[in-house]
Amino acid sequence: MITMADYADILLAEYDQLKREQHNRIRTRDTLFVSMLAVIAALAGATTQTGHYELLLLLPPAAAIIGWTYLANDQKITALGDYIRNHLAKQLSAEVDGNPVFGWEICRHDPRRATRKRFQLAADLLAFCGAPFLALAIYSQLGAFSFRTISALAVELFLCGVMG
Repeated sequence: MITMADYADILLAEYDQLKREQHNRIRTRDTLFVSMLAVIAALAGATTQTGHYELLLLLPPAAAIIGWTYLANDQKITALGDYIRNHLAKQLSAEVDGNPVFGWEICRHDPRRATRKRFQLAADLLAFCGAPFLALAIYSQLGAFSFRTISALAVELFLCGVMG
């Protein structure tokens, strides 16, 4: 039979595990953003040095793969926080006579949060959509065209739109 204290310990162990996962996902998400910037710099540098503008066609698929992984991690980070705030905190609070728990998790008062979120959205759109669109625009002005490159441009343009 599980006692109230054991149940509280189980909830705290779940909290610890969820926070560990959330922390790892945040680290992964941030690494993915920096990786995207590195891919942009590497492809821009390689294109500039070699004059092979077809290298620019690698940016949209790379942005789609990295961006999709970034978004998936970001969604899981949010879901973990929501679960902790709306489910786990309430369960544990009930175990400690209704006293509030996880105050830091629940405290959402930040007058600049909306502004920070808008700046983050702008940075994400620039990295994962703006740079690939720019690469396609540059290629369409300077690159050689064939049926395959036009097909690739069309598919990649669609991919950029989906990511946006």
